[in-house]
Amino acid sequence: MVINSSKALPSREISYNYCVAMFMAQQFEDGLRYLLDSGDRYGIIDATEPTKGGKEKKNNQDSVEWIEKAMCRHLLDALKKRIHLPSDYSTILTAAIEDRNHLAHRFLVTFDYDGMTPQKEKEIVHVIYAKFLRLWQAVQIVRALKKSLDQKTDQIDLHLDALMKECGIEDWLPRKKTRR
Repeated sequence: MVINSSKALPSREISYNYCVAMFMAQQFEDGLRYLLDSGDRYGIIDATEPTKGGKEKKNNQDSVEWIEKAMCRHLLDALKKRIHLPSDYSTILTAAIEDRNHLAHRFLVTFDYDGMTPQKEKEIVHVIYAKFLRLWQAVQIVRALKKSLDQKTDQIDLHLDALMKECGIEDWLPRKKTRR
């Protein structure tokens, strides 16, 4: 590992573009968490964490805790095991995780900002923009999956509401938990 000895900070242009890309990365990660959490609560996606022995935890609190603490790669792996994703979607989501991890853990310290030329700054911004675009694509996929999941959970809620009304119970339906 090379430790960057640069004393200068990234330029405003680099910093702004980096911030926007990281915002998109967070949207992507939060979307994965939402899919697993909401799907698990409705029994559509079993989001229990596989343990080392191959057995899965059954406690709902374990699922919620695991979803909140899991790394992005593990969230995607869990989602891929539980729903079918077309290979091009899977490729985009996997690349987005690589981009997210690179941005979050290594990107800013890989450049020497002392004496940064305008051309080098432009190249760095271009790299950030390319990562942003892949993350944006991943967010669009996750949002489409969320929309589909929300439609299914709305149907479940309506069906349960009708059953409860038949039993004489009104306004029982808890409001859906909103997540980011």
